[in-house]
Amino acid sequence: MTQVLRETESEIWDFPSINQVDDSITKYEYLKVYEDHHGAGRLDEAKSFSFTTENEDLWIIPSKSYLKLNVYLRKIDGTPYIWENVAHRPAVGNVGDDDYQPAVAAVAADDINISDNAYNLFEEARLFLGDQEVERIDYLGITTLMQQLFKTTSDAKQTPIKHKELLFLNKADDRKAYIRNRRGHLHLMLPVSKIFPFYQQNDHVFRGMKHRITFTLNDINRMIKKAQAVDNAKIYIEGMEWLVPYVEPSLSVMTKLETQMAKSNEFSLEWNAINVFKHQPQRNREVRLSLAATVHKPTKVYLALQNINKDTESNTNSMVFDHMDLEELFVEVNSVRFPEKPLALSYGDDDYMEIYDRFLKECDNKESLIDYETFKNNYAIICVDVSNHKPELFDTSTFPVINLYMKFNQAPAYDYLAWVLVENERTATLNISDKKMRVIR
Repeated sequence: MTQVLRETESEIWDFPSINQVDDSITKYEYLKVYEDHHGAGRLDEAKSFSFTTENEDLWIIPSKSYLKLNVYLRKIDGTPYIWENVAHRPAVGNVGDDDYQPAVAAVAADDINISDNAYNLFEEARLFLGDQEVERIDYLGITTLMQQLFKTTSDAKQTPIKHKELLFLNKADDRKAYIRNRRGHLHLMLPVSKIFPFYQQNDHVFRGMKHRITFTLNDINRMIKKAQAVDNAKIYIEGMEWLVPYVEPSLSVMTKLETQMAKSNEFSLEWNAINVFKHQPQRNREVRLSLAATVHKPTKVYLALQNINKDTESNTNSMVFDHMDLEELFVEVNSVRFPEKPLALSYGDDDYMEIYDRFLKECDNKESLIDYETFKNNYAIICVDVSNHKPELFDTSTFPVINLYMKFNQAPAYDYLAWVLVENERTATLNISDKKMRVIR
């Protein structure tokens, strides 16, 4: 038998490497951007919100920014809910005596909770660069939930996620305990990059251009979960601000930047944006969904189904999905089928490994916090990759035509919603002229 020998050297001959120090940044601070119309004041009666960066001389990093909120969950009239059970206490002493204490009747805490995912406070979000609308995200709660589920793996630290973003993965008792402990008063820090894919995928500095983000408040029934006997609720926003990092470069870096900014240049900005579609199909066993036309090339299509009550009634959690006993699924883009053979599954026989495997691949094959059973019961999200195709697929159509086909084990017994997220390629041009930046779509 031939033996192969390989020479090695002892580690004692290795010298410590020289650590590289990044001295290109001399200052890193946060700029507080208050709401455009209310400033630092309370926003209790506001339904829409807008934040605009004004100091165009700063080098800002919006991709690292946060939306900071200070909110209260209270009754419509502003009075607080009962957050703790009050035990019965008998009377002490005799009526008329100085030490007499009347009896206290037992009172149960109000059965009210906030739905998973703090982003669900808002229905819509928009991003403007200069005077150009770059992104619009509809149904923000659903959209961010589906994206967060892919990115929240066992590598993530759960405590900060729970407290800052209220992502408890449908553990209602844990979420209720946290909210009761806070007595309905919540401090939230929402990374803006989880709202806008543009910021997530364009992680660099900007200067000389206004950035504006806007939000529309969601319907209260989608924000909370409560017993029918509990008084109606309202979210009171005591404070809200956009925290945007800004940096000061070192002298050597500043010289290079100033030289670059003084020239007329154009750079391409690329990202995978998301369009969200909400459908209420007929209760047929076989369904075709025709999605609105878009000029952008799709790369992935995600589907989640949901009992319509979860979207309209406050006694349900709007941030979980239903598998609906789906049996087959495929997507067509310009009449080309993805995948060629329909995805086949059987939730009744626990045979849905193929779509669960697709879910795990969207998690970058890291260990997901959504196990096989939890996926079926709460987070059945199906991903179809439509990015691999012949180059001529879009030659005959300016507007990609997307159809989604579903087949159920039997016709659904109740009304439901189909949430469809379409990821698509986007580009924009960043123009630099006279030390100013502007985006051209």
